[in-house]
Amino acid sequence: MKNTKAFFILLILQFFYFLFLIPWSAIFFVSGMMFDAPGSENNILLLAIFFAIMVYPVALISSSVMSWKWYKKGHFRRSYIWNSIPLIWIIPILLVLVLALIFANFT
Repeated sequence: MKNTKAFFILLILQFFYFLFLIPWSAIFFVSGMMFDAPGSENNILLLAIFFAIMVYPVALISSSVMSWKWYKKGHFRRSYIWNSIPLIWIIPILLVLVLALIFANFT
């Protein structure tokens, strides 16, 4: 190992990212319901959201491969940058979950 700190940071974060494939699968299967209303298949925003949901595993795998490639070459900063790409999907999901817990009416 070239840098044990970087190795464990990459390993732990990627494990965390791969755990998000579980809720992603549920979101993916339900996302088809966005096109339930007549005419919604022509809505550009819905199509963009749908394709953003679909591309998460591709981004996860490609960012993992690239982060380990840069780690192997000794470019740890680039490795961290590539490793942070899945946060583009994870932060909004966590934000929605936290806001739902804060503003939900549990009565």
